[in-house]
Amino acid sequence: MDNMQDNFRKKLLESEHFNTELREKYNREVHMLFEKKLTAPRKWIMTAMIAVMLGQAALFLYAVIAGGELPLLARVGFGVGVIFALSFAALLFSIVRKGSFNEKKDSNAGVGMVWVFMIIMITLFMIVAGNMRDQVRGIAMVLNGLVFFNIFGVVGMLQNNINQATLKLQEKLLEIELRLAEMKEIMERK
Repeated sequence: MDNMQDNFRKKLLESEHFNTELREKYNREVHMLFEKKLTAPRKWIMTAMIAVMLGQAALFLYAVIAGGELPLLARVGFGVGVIFALSFAALLFSIVRKGSFNEKKDSNAGVGMVWVFMIIMITLFMIVAGNMRDQVRGIAMVLNGLVFFNIFGVVGMLQNNINQATLKLQEKLLEIELRLAEMKEIMERK
């Protein structure tokens, strides 16, 4: 049964004629939908953010190396901060280097990095808070972490999901527009 459906599908696709000009126009519009060319001010802002991330990574690395009096979990937290700052700087560098921002891939990568960083940090806060003598300070530390998690993690993720849904909708509308143009061309030929 599946083999018969595959053969039918192949025959149906082979019988369909695509206008290469319309297909190329569709591909260009989809590419323009996802790839946004960086303006000069945006490049400068991203370059400044790269410098801030590298400075932050250096500061956190100093805390890991020179902070001998810090508890192990605090040094682990600073180590996670180094990794996050360097990876975010690398993402921004790749965007500036190519000169465009991919709304689909780059946005997902940035939100994913923030999400993972926040989850690791909240987990570390909970572990540290559980080992503190002053439980009130430990609870305050976890609650502060959760506030930042909600602001940067959850709100960022929701905003990214809404943007991704909008992009998918626009892509589908372009696809429907292409199909209608192809059907119109077929009807005019007949």
